[in-house]
Amino acid sequence: PYSGRVTNVEKAEFFVLSELQAAAPYYGISALAMLTQRDTQGALGFNKIAVGLAPNNPYFRAGRGMIFIASGAPTEALLEFEKAVKKRGDAVTRTNLAEILLMADPTGRRSEAEIQIALNDTPDFARAHAVLAIVYLINREVDKAEQELDLAERLDPTSPVVAMYWAQFYLAQAKNEEAISKAQDAVRFSGDSVTSLIGLAQIYQSTARYSEMREVLDRVYARIESPAIVRELREVFQYDPDTGDDEALAVEGEDADDTEDVDQNSLSEGSELKLDDGLGGGLGGGQGSGFGGGKRLNIDLNLK
Repeated sequence: PYSGRVTNVEKAEFFVLSELQAAAPYYGISALAMLTQRDTQGALGFNKIAVGLAPNNPYFRAGRGMIFIASGAPTEALLEFEKAVKKRGDAVTRTNLAEILLMADPTGRRSEAEIQIALNDTPDFARAHAVLAIVYLINREVDKAEQELDLAERLDPTSPVVAMYWAQFYLAQAKNEEAISKAQDAVRFSGDSVTSLIGLAQIYQSTARYSEMREVLDRVYARIESPAIVRELREVFQYDPDTGDDEALAVEGEDADDTEDVDQNSLSEGSELKLDDGLGGGLGGGQGSGFGGGKRLNIDLNLK
C-alpha cells in the first residue's frame, strides 16, 4: 500500500543511493522516535541531519513539519509540508498539508484545494475524504460533510481516523451519544491505541462525561512512560490520577456527572479532534488539529 494505492513490485520506483543518502533514513526515523518521547529539540537535530543528507526526500520534510506541530509552531510546520508537497505531491503528503492548513486558513479553501488534488490522484483515499468532510463542516455544509464521511467509511470501514471524524461531526450537531459511540469505535478499531484513547477522553470532556473521561485517562496514564507527556495531559484535562483532582471540570452551579448534554452548535464552540494514522496522524491523528478554542493537545503515539 502506498498513498492509498497498491502497485505491482515490478512497476515500483527504485533509486540508487549514495552511502550518505542511505544513512538519512536512520536519522529521519530516529527523529520520529524522539518525537514520541516529546524530545522535540533532539528530534529536530536528527531531522536536520536527515534533511541535509537527503534534501529532496519529502518525508523528512514532513517529519520536520510534525516536529514543529508538536513544538506549537504551526506556521513553521505549514512551510515544511508545503516544501514536501513541492518535492513530491502524493496524496498522503497533500492530505497532511490540508490538515495543517485547517489551522492556518479558517475558511478551509486552501485545504479543500489540496484535498481535491489528492483525490484526483487517489480517489479511494479514505482519509482525504474524511478531511474534506471537516472542510465542509467548517463551512456549515453539513449534508456534503456527511456524504464525504459516508464515502470514507465505505472505503475504509475500520479506520480509527474516519471514526474519530464522525465523532467530531456528531459533536458539532450536538448529538453527543452518537459522538461518543463513534469515538469508542475509533478506540476499538485502533486496538485500544493510546492516541485513540486520548481522542475518546476529549470527546467525553466535551460532552461533560467527566467520570468516563477519568476512567479513560487512567488507562492512558498507566501506559505512558514519558513524564513530559503525562504533564501535558494533566494540563489539558485538568485531572491528576494520583490525587484525584479534576479542577475546572464542574459545570458552574451543577454537578459535572449529572450534566448530560452540552450545546455544540458549531465547531468554533466544539471540541478539538485528534487525528492519527500515517505521517499526518499527529497533526495531528492525531496530530491534533484544533477546531475550537482552548488548549490544543498535539500528541501522536501511534506513528504506524
